[in-house]
Amino acid sequence: MRTAVLIVLVATVTGCGGRQARLYNQPTPESGGHYEIAWTDPQLVAADTLFTLIRSEQIDSVYVARPDPFAHLSPSISFHVTEDSCTAAVNLVDDRSRVVLPLLVRSLGSGYYRLTFHYDQFNAVVHPSASYFLTANVCGRAAGRMPVGR
Repeated sequence: MRTAVLIVLVATVTGCGGRQARLYNQPTPESGGHYEIAWTDPQLVAADTLFTLIRSEQIDSVYVARPDPFAHLSPSISFHVTEDSCTAAVNLVDDRSRVVLPLLVRSLGSGYYRLTFHYDQFNAVVHPSASYFLTANVCGRAAGRMPVGR
């Protein structure tokens, strides 16, 4: 028993895999850039005048040295479906979380998804809220909330 405790203690203190290799020349966000999601072989799932929905089996990240000046023009929300199939709902809500516009209610298979909202097609005069948000509910759980603006 003492030997087992001693082995666990030594493994905890020293680690199981020996020394970790240090990675050099890896950019950091402090160097002026940032990491963005890279969609591997994305597929178009649905498109409308107000949104585009894409799906990918896998995502990765890529370092971007400078900020994208057009990133604010197309607000989007990303979510991950881990089950074989479940219902996903994406809504445009106001600052009081009231649904202004339902964008998507659909059964989706497993994978990574991103819904891009075409804000320029939305008539904000009809809905004069101070601010808007994209919300996603996937498999009965809240999956994200992203601000939408001009």
